[in-house]
Amino acid sequence: MKVCKTAAWLAGAILTMGCAETVDPVKLPPPVAGLAHPAVARAGVPVVFDANPTRVAVVKDRPDLSARISNFRFATADGSPYTDQAGAQWSHTFAQPGTYDVTLRVWDDKGGTSAAESRLLVVADLADTCTSTASAACDSGVCGGGVCTKVACAGDVACDILANKARCVAGQCSIR
Repeated sequence: MKVCKTAAWLAGAILTMGCAETVDPVKLPPPVAGLAHPAVARAGVPVVFDANPTRVAVVKDRPDLSARISNFRFATADGSPYTDQAGAQWSHTFAQPGTYDVTLRVWDDKGGTSAAESRLLVVADLADTCTSTASAACDSGVCGGGVCTKVACAGDVACDILANKARCVAGQCSIR
């Protein structure tokens, strides 16, 4: 793109001040939010929500142009206020059994933003919910120690932590 100074009339002739070549700044894509958490939790026991599946734009050999996450906002639909913080992990305790929506919104230092939404089932008593990742109880996550960990996503890149073939389907990473 060329930027030219406005031409001016001088003694009946046009005087042009000159043109300079400018470079448009690199427009990075927004971050891709990703949120991992247990699919089922027990009331009264803290649940750890992990935003480390979130991915940001990286420009090879140009760290000055690469983005980094500057803020994580965790919100639950249990009446608690949302939490803004710089760290990717957050712990929350649900007082009552029920099904709760959980939202993660992230902002990068270049002004990009993205959100991932998920659901968490909170029960009074926690029993083993899965025996393998392929079980019906864990169709959108990873089974470990009898507990299915879900990964909410706003794009396939957030699902890379599960498996190379994981895809973001209806807001959840799925390996099927």
